[in-house]
Amino acid sequence: TKKIQKAFQKSFEILKDFKPALRVARQVLLHAIDENFDTEGMSSGSKYQDWSDYYKKVRQKIGGKILHLDGVLRKSITGTVRKDSVIISTEKEYAAVHNFGFEGPDKNGRMMNIPQREFFRLTDYDWMNLEDEIMQNIVKRLSKQNEWG
Repeated sequence: TKKIQKAFQKSFEILKDFKPALRVARQVLLHAIDENFDTEGMSSGSKYQDWSDYYKKVRQKIGGKILHLDGVLRKSITGTVRKDSVIISTEKEYAAVHNFGFEGPDKNGRMMNIPQREFFRLTDYDWMNLEDEIMQNIVKRLSKQNEWG
């Protein structure tokens, strides 16, 4: 019937627009990264390696968590929604050093040995939560047009 055809057409139009679901995905991803900072990696299953003895002494005086001296790195992480994707990024050059670790000379020739402290990491739970939140968003959007006509 025409009512069913119209309902299908409306549903297809709703499903063609990925942006609402991608905005939900952005929030879920940013929250997972925030959790990694808050728990120093424990929320994603692997606590960040502790500071070196030297840096531990420095930080005892000023306090703070690993990767969270002044919050600049954490605050720099943003999410951008495009037509059919979400981009999570930061413009801080040192983010990759902390996320992947680094051993070797820095740009001034000093030897560095910075352990990996992966904050851009998602657990199986995070992926399941992401899928669940996206599905809920789609169902919610489709149910808003729950009238067959």
